[in-house]
Amino acid sequence: MTFLKYLLSSTVIGVVLTAPAAKAGEESAAHQIHYVTFSSLHKTPVPIGGRFIFPSNVQKGAKVPAVVVYHGSGGAMQRGELYQNALADAGIASLALDAWTGRKIKSHKDRPQTVMETLPDAFGARKWLMAQPGIQGNNIGIMGFSWGGVVSMLSSTKAYKEQNSHDGGGFKAANPVYPVCWVYNAVPGYTFKQLTGIPMQIITGSEDAYNMDADTCPNLINSLDEGARKKISVQVLQGAHHSFDSPGENRIVVDTYAHRGKGGPVPLRYNASATQQSLKLTVDFFSKALKN
Repeated sequence: MTFLKYLLSSTVIGVVLTAPAAKAGEESAAHQIHYVTFSSLHKTPVPIGGRFIFPSNVQKGAKVPAVVVYHGSGGAMQRGELYQNALADAGIASLALDAWTGRKIKSHKDRPQTVMETLPDAFGARKWLMAQPGIQGNNIGIMGFSWGGVVSMLSSTKAYKEQNSHDGGGFKAANPVYPVCWVYNAVPGYTFKQLTGIPMQIITGSEDAYNMDADTCPNLINSLDEGARKKISVQVLQGAHHSFDSPGENRIVVDTYAHRGKGGPVPLRYNASATQQSLKLTVDFFSKALKN
């Protein structure tokens, strides 16, 4: 890695150049990584940190689509970088959030009580991206993991888009990864109806202990009206647990939202094969959904 220590703007802390993964025998240019700060769209804004990657493999001066990447309840971790690097290799910029540090969250007890409270974070990220000269402002998608997956799905509803957008606009596509599907239309506030009509791909694992059943996410989508169903696909990765794309993950946590709200243990286990499947699915989805 090469570190260029200079200030790029009032919101940029620094920039790192990193080479994307190249195929055997090939060389690849370095993508630009900027560590930035921006404000959420709450009435009292929350400072949000972010890792912004702009792809190097595009024509100089060209504008590219972008994706907001929202982390899980455990905060920012390595899996976000995996997806950012894969997206950059495909010519798509991304902004991965660190929404907990600015809130001074030190443990799970300090986190916001509901996902809905954090939707202004995602829309603040969208606003920041729209202001960047190299980004196609009307071509921004969103993805996230677990908590961030729920953010991705709720942001695609008309009600939450209208409540949280600064300009009345919203995201162009959504790719939630293991987003705890059983809560929708079952827990107050987690209403997944009257959608904005954007394309969506849900990626989940067959062994996810939050949903308990590999059919939970597909059943949710099948419960929607025909118009919504046509816009949403569900990819169930066989043998994959919750947090399957977090390298080194191998533990069990206890969560009251597990087992469809009955509570209990949740195995978190890294699955290399499922991770590669998810990365490819994500890149293919956004490459199509954000294509001009």
